Amino acid sequence: MSALSPHPPPALSHRPRLIWAVRRGAADFYDRLGLMVLGSAVMMLLPFCAVLAGGALRPAIGPMPAALVTVLLSWYGLAAGWGLNVLLAHRIAYFLDPGPDAFRDFGGRFLWPALKLGTVQLLLNAVMAADAVFFLSRPSLLPKMAGMVVAYLLLLWLLMQLWQWPYLIAEEGAVGKAVRKSALLLLDNPFFTMGAFLVTMTAGALLLLSGIGAVAVLGGLGACFVVRAHRELLMKYGIVEDEPEVVEDTGWPASSDPPRRLNPRKALREPGGTAQE
Repeated sequence: MSALSPHPPPALSHRPRLIWAVRRGAADFYDRLGLMVLGSAVMMLLPFCAVLAGGALRPAIGPMPAALVTVLLSWYGLAAGWGLNVLLAHRIAYFLDPGPDAFRDFGGRFLWPALKLGTVQLLLNAVMAADAVFFLSRPSLLPKMAGMVVAYLLLLWLLMQLWQWPYLIAEEGAVGKAVRKSALLLLDNPFFTMGAFLVTMTAGALLLLSGIGAVAVLGGLGACFVVRAHRELLMKYGIVEDEPEVVEDTGWPASSDPPRRLNPRKALREPGGTAQE
């Protein structure tokens, strides 16, 4: 595009909206409530099975190895369950009409990439956290400064993980592309990413404290919000188009006109406040 063009490029025409992402994520979850509750339950069931497996192995291999097995299986169970919920949320947000076939597709196409991404995240989380603790615990100034640098890099890595899962689905399981693009997205949108991260962590903590909410809502609702927030950023760059917020009401169609499909998520109301019949 020419520098003298009076029209701004598409990348500058959309401003990401965090509150809108929260609203649309909640609407997506409600629209496919049964499917997303099932996805949330699967996400919590897998770590529970890991705990049972670790307890069964404890008499045979000892408490410490059993605890390590439990942690690893729980992590991979959460990774697989979160990846499943992100796939479901992605298909809802992009109007791909998800159904029970999404579970089959995840097992056949995305399970192994999700486990690979979970491995990368686990290794870097553990190594960077251990390095930060080690350096910050040293008495001299230079190691403490190194520890602060590592802690800052760890924070950036944790923020990157928010966008890695939507990219994993969008890139058809390409782990390298998901990690690279999530880094670029974070560097160009640090404040939006921090806001989305805080919303996700706060909502997750409240649902975990509620008990039953973690089983029924945590995975599905969190994935719907993260995918919608990721979509907001992609609209900023013109990669995807915004969806209309208002359905124009042009009156009743004539009997010869084909039926019109209205958006069920937005009720059309008269000026008096009563829904149209």
